[in-house]
Amino acid sequence: SVDLDGQLAGKIAFAPFQLHLPPLPPLGVLSAGKHELAITAYGNRHNAFGPLHHTSDHLTWIGPDTWRSTGTSWSYGYKLSPMGILAPPILYAER
Repeated sequence: SVDLDGQLAGKIAFAPFQLHLPPLPPLGVLSAGKHELAITAYGNRHNAFGPLHHTSDHLTWIGPDTWRSTGTSWSYGYKLSPMGILAPPILYAER
């Protein structure tokens, strides 16, 4: 979701991942000066509770055996799944 100056401006969780902000009262345009644009992104629990030491990037299921990886399927480092904001937001101003 996107908040502008502390107020919900809209949701951008699904394609086309764009949001057109409506004109803001009383002048019908955003006033000059500083504003706060906040993006909230939610993920899932995989990077907190998933099989973080399993090396495969192509697990089709998660169950007890994915926590018991050994050999080349084991990593001492964490293997996190990409999630969240994966590209920088792009802002366009219409004139």
